[in-house]
Amino acid sequence: MTEAKPKILIVEDEKLVGMDVKENLIEMGYDVTDVVDNGEAAFASIKSNRPDVIVMDIIIQGDIDGIETADIIRKQHGVPIIFTSANNDDYTLLKAKKVRPYSFLLKPVSSRELQIAIEIAAYKSKIEAELEESKEWFEITLRSISDGIIAVNNKGIITFVNQAAEILTGWTKEEALGKDLIDILKLMDFEGEYKKTADTESGDIRYLRSQSLVNRRTLQVNKVQTNDSIIRDKHGNHVGMVIVLRREKIEDQLGVNNLTLLTGEQ
Repeated sequence: MTEAKPKILIVEDEKLVGMDVKENLIEMGYDVTDVVDNGEAAFASIKSNRPDVIVMDIIIQGDIDGIETADIIRKQHGVPIIFTSANNDDYTLLKAKKVRPYSFLLKPVSSRELQIAIEIAAYKSKIEAELEESKEWFEITLRSISDGIIAVNNKGIITFVNQAAEILTGWTKEEALGKDLIDILKLMDFEGEYKKTADTESGDIRYLRSQSLVNRRTLQVNKVQTNDSIIRDKHGNHVGMVIVLRREKIEDQLGVNNLTLLTGEQ
């Protein structure tokens, strides 16, 4: 099955140039959603018929230029932008780079050059969307499991906390992100136990003995089994770590001899 061609929005202040670009794109098999000459018209066009790629002139009509328009579109809609401009001075390039365009083409732009830029932009956008979807599913999976999970970078700064870890530690995700692990994970004798000793080790996975975890909000102390796993990049460099917290069963915390306190049995 042939993949559909990307839909293109053209934002160009010169009407004749815009219509010429439209005709060339249509001849190449693209669907041109609209040709507009200002930012406000571009916003309205995106809402009515969302394009896959936008070909944006930097100098356009209206109160905001093409770069400012592209920045708003990127933040609100995430549609990939290809800039076109007759100017290639350092200031223009620096300003354009800040909004992360998928390409920057100098006018006059050849049909083949524009076609290549569009295809690359559409492909990169598709791959990025698939990666983002995979990341979202991964985070949903981590958040749904019962064990507490905390991820940190190689400096010990927290980058991820799942719901179970929030409940165990008393720290919300918003509060914990960017904090040092030692400030969040209040395990008794945490620093000495975590940094110096381990019951068993297996490669990059280290299993620690039972720890007493203090909840920040309730000050409740829970017994947890902890283990951590080093995260390495493709070159083998240590880039972070994942810590798993598993709350011990209540009978393990109290001890078998204390079960009568719960059951009332003698």
